[in-house]
Amino acid sequence: PSGSPKALALDGNERIYVGMQRDGLFVGESGRFERVGGSGGLAVQNFVTSVAAVHDGTVWVGTLGDGLYGLRADSEVHLTTADGLADVSVLSVCVDEQGAVWAGTGAGTVHRFADDHMARYDARQGLPGAPVTVLIPAAGGLWAGTAAGQILREQNGSFATVAAAPDDDRHAVLALREGDLNRLWVGTDG
Repeated sequence: PSGSPKALALDGNERIYVGMQRDGLFVGESGRFERVGGSGGLAVQNFVTSVAAVHDGTVWVGTLGDGLYGLRADSEVHLTTADGLADVSVLSVCVDEQGAVWAGTGAGTVHRFADDHMARYDARQGLPGAPVTVLIPAAGGLWAGTAAGQILREQNGSFATVAAAPDDDRHAVLALREGDLNRLWVGTDG
């Protein structure tokens, strides 16, 4: 593909999913990559921002401007504002310890999907309103990073800011990784 890779996920069968800037989603297995959906591709053709693979074989794909996709070998789910998303720019996707899917949006909201139910989190639950650029599961909750440089911790449906750069030095949080000794590693833009 001609675009740049923007997101990676590994599933339980050692397949790697690569979300591309312009060319949709590819899956790699045994040293070969194929576009998901064949040469015509699935509807996922927009800028892929994030990818998360679930143990049941579903791959969740966040896009910039086309919502959230849930893809399986035999079906496709497409969620947009008509389905309750606050924004069709889904910047981050992850799967927690219980198998629930979380999606962060450009509107600064977070959505949780589990058992055919969607919960929406916003300022009422402690989110600052900045685009949610990264989500990762954590023991007993979730970590979130924003375009405004904030790092938040979710527990029991509430978000609390645990770190923020000074106003004059805010860079978007692009990557989070929980390491040993409860250390959180943070990658920023700039």
